[in-house]
Amino acid sequence: NIVGTANATTAGWGNLGGGVTNVLMPQFYNLMKAFGLDDNKAWRVAMVIPGSTLLGLAFLMFFTSDDGPDGQYQEMYRKGTKEKTNPFVAMARAAGNFRSWLLFWNYACCFGVELAMNGNLATYFQERFELDQGKAGLIAGLFGLMNLFARSLGGITSDLLAKRWGMRGRLWNFALCLIFEGLFLVVFSRIGALPGAIVTLILFSTFVQMSEGATFGIVPFVDPIATGAVSGIVGAGGNVGGVIWNQLFKIGYPNGMLALGCIVVGSGLFVTPLIHWPHYGSMLLPASAALKDDDEDEEYEEEEEDGTDGDEEETEDAGKEALPVN
Repeated sequence: NIVGTANATTAGWGNLGGGVTNVLMPQFYNLMKAFGLDDNKAWRVAMVIPGSTLLGLAFLMFFTSDDGPDGQYQEMYRKGTKEKTNPFVAMARAAGNFRSWLLFWNYACCFGVELAMNGNLATYFQERFELDQGKAGLIAGLFGLMNLFARSLGGITSDLLAKRWGMRGRLWNFALCLIFEGLFLVVFSRIGALPGAIVTLILFSTFVQMSEGATFGIVPFVDPIATGAVSGIVGAGGNVGGVIWNQLFKIGYPNGMLALGCIVVGSGLFVTPLIHWPHYGSMLLPASAALKDDDEDEEYEEEEEDGTDGDEEETEDAGKEALPVN
């Protein structure tokens, strides 16, 4: 019931680091210069700060955290509360599911956009509005700082709409977030006044993060047996998108952002409606088959709770979601 909210909040607070980086790293650089280092050495020494922080966090995670919400995997295997999954079989299932690749593309159009913007916004504000490095970094940091709440908002709206309209609600939420993301990016690319650019940046960023949250409100339903592998494929789409969209900026920031905004709008309009399940339906089509269990799949809660077989479910109710048992 809250899979979208949970996924979106944890990932959103992780992505918040992108905004924090844009704000803090220029200040660390200035600090090193104040200590008397030249430009070349100041950047190198500044990198010691995030590097040492990462090492410290890795140490804490390894020795203090559990493997998952239900505890340590080895203990769960021993008690029989969790079965081992063959990673090669899971990856094959995920890679053979067309929904994984549609979400891969859509995630490139939201998280990929975030990565591209995080790497270029500070320079864009420096060049377009003739700001110094510190001010440009602070303004660019607003984009990532929206992760404080916006990605969670995408997951929350996904869960809320799913309670009323099932998977169709999640898909409409996803499509609308992508469309508004693209439209605000188009507007942002055309604005030449700094105050208007900042306001539009915040709105654009909000829908970028909401789209990311909406993505992972859908991922757990692609294939409950191979959710980890599906998540890996979809997540990789964001990284691939970040590389591809950076190439668009070679034609100039305003025109590159305009082209990217149009691509994102097209993704919301034409790609998201293609995500379809026989038992859930899609944005535009109703469910065409009853929700039932494959021999190799885990039982769904909805069937397990009422004790009925999937073949007995009414087709008209099949579009409603059923969460997979972990």
